[in-house]
Amino acid sequence: MKASGKPFVPGKLTLLTIILSSMVIIMGSAAVAPALRPIQQYFGESEFMVSLIISLPSLSVAVCGFAIGLLADRLGKAKVLIIALAIFTIAGTAGFLTDSFALLLASRFILGVGLAGISLTATALIGEYYGGMQRSKVIGYQTAATGVGTLLMETVGGALADIGWNYPFLIYLIGAPIIAFGLLSVRDSSRIVRDDRGEAPMSNVPADTGGMRKVIICYAAVFLEMFLMFTAPMNFSYYIAEMDQPYIMMGILLGIMGFTQAVFSIIYTRRISRPSDPVAFSLAFMAMGIALAMLYVQFLPITFVSMVVMGCSMGMLMPTVISRLSMLSTYRTSGKIMGGYAVFINMSIFVCSLVFAPLLAVMGSYCSSYLFLGVFALIVAAVVFVSGRLGVASR
Repeated sequence: MKASGKPFVPGKLTLLTIILSSMVIIMGSAAVAPALRPIQQYFGESEFMVSLIISLPSLSVAVCGFAIGLLADRLGKAKVLIIALAIFTIAGTAGFLTDSFALLLASRFILGVGLAGISLTATALIGEYYGGMQRSKVIGYQTAATGVGTLLMETVGGALADIGWNYPFLIYLIGAPIIAFGLLSVRDSSRIVRDDRGEAPMSNVPADTGGMRKVIICYAAVFLEMFLMFTAPMNFSYYIAEMDQPYIMMGILLGIMGFTQAVFSIIYTRRISRPSDPVAFSLAFMAMGIALAMLYVQFLPITFVSMVVMGCSMGMLMPTVISRLSMLSTYRTSGKIMGGYAVFINMSIFVCSLVFAPLLAVMGSYCSSYLFLGVFALIVAAVVFVSGRLGVASR
């Protein structure tokens, strides 16, 4: 990270650092989700209070995301990424050591500061380091990495939860090697050079001039998608218990979703011809609706298929949003715009924790709640599709 006059060429280790950092963007707060029920039994807290372990980091990102994005634009994304990874590692593993529920919640809020920095800088650096088709490929890799992160973190977290309530917090040690890689391979974009085959870096003029209208549409899409998806990891610890399955099964199921997301996103981003944003969004919400509605039936094979469909939904929507936001950004605004992206992802997770409990009380069961949300997602898909068609007709 030392400043020098040498030009910087993003290499394979740079790409690996971005991909590894991206693994924790979505499931960083939910890595310990399989342990929620054991944590509740250990501390004797209410289900809502225990759910704050997942939602507090998201609230922290929602509160701090824009400010950290502005800081990254001023201080440099590379420096903020390293600092954020350090906060993520220290605050995350603190949960393994504490025996106080209040301190546990405090460490989770601090964890969110790290997650905010990782999320916005890793995503912004893709736009600044890569261009053209190479950028599309890397965005596919990033979305795949979030899926692989779900697979690894939730599967390992489920296995560790069967050992003890606090063992899943050791997952956050993954931040240590990423810090080492980042120190060796990540630099500010102002020092980038490329050979004759390289694509131009992000300039001071956005590739897409759609402005804030398109940015807000992307924010709204990712907010709804993440809200719907996170009803699974937020509540599967209890849903799986009703099926008399071990906690590791929750990790396996969410891991299947992550694996499917990884595979689908790579295939999707490599397609030369892709659907328009409204069509991609409507297809993603339709898949999410089908996946959630399937959870109405508590039968393990159907739950497996549901996770596959949910992974396809994530694998389509997330790279579509990231690609569009990158095209709407410049190197001077990418931190701010991607900070908003991080805010809306995590705001949805926090809102999910507030909304699902009353919904569960009204619907009477997890199965009925998932069915309701599935129907809601299908309605959103229809509205997005019709709005997109009307928008095309009006031009």
